[in-house]
Amino acid sequence: VLPMMLLLAVALLCCLKINGLQSANSTSAFLSLAKGEAKQYLTENEERWALFSDEEITDVEVPEFSVKPYVLYHDDIVEDETDWRNVTVAGFFKKNSVKLRKD
Repeated sequence: VLPMMLLLAVALLCCLKINGLQSANSTSAFLSLAKGEAKQYLTENEERWALFSDEEITDVEVPEFSVKPYVLYHDDIVEDETDWRNVTVAGFFKKNSVKLRKD
């Protein structure tokens, strides 16, 4: 029974990929989990949160995300610390400024 279910799952994934449905949320979420992108994105978010939460750091510069999973990533701060997204994040975390560092 288990080999048959595994074969069915692989066949379903192949069909979804072939038919262009890989952008469907459930399929995209599954692929992000399977590739490890979701875990990497979580790790990088937690690293950012630690910097934003550190009361001793008043001007925060964070690296760009290395992965941007379709169902998790929507927008980000930018290199310009005067951009409204950056100003909003800085206000939320009570920072002088926040900005993105592109490597």
